[in-house]
Amino acid sequence: MKITVLGQKIKRFKHQTVAFLEVALTDGNNILDELSVKGIAKCNPEDDYNFNIGRRIALARAEIKAYKYYKKFLIEVNDYYQRLATDSANLYDKLRKQISHNKEYIGDIISGSIEIDAGCTK
Repeated sequence: MKITVLGQKIKRFKHQTVAFLEVALTDGNNILDELSVKGIAKCNPEDDYNFNIGRRIALARAEIKAYKYYKKFLIEVNDYYQRLATDSANLYDKLRKQISHNKEYIGDIISGSIEIDAGCTK
């Protein structure tokens, strides 16, 4: 699993640089989730504007937003699958016990140790 950049645009607006990223969480060739993020770098009006520095800062800020989003996303997915695994194990154990109980019950019926009124009349 990895985060893949699908698209990137960098724009300058006066003394600020804005990075737009389209990113996706991928698993092999499958896109599991897509996200659009924006990072902004503002130049102090007293400083000389440098597009390359602004671009790097804006991209890093956009990446931070994407990483934070996917960090939270993966925690939630992991929690869901942990609960699913626990619930599946509990149900598996319950079904195993019920199968054993029903087999024993059928054996008791066949042996005659339990009297059953089948609702049949002669």
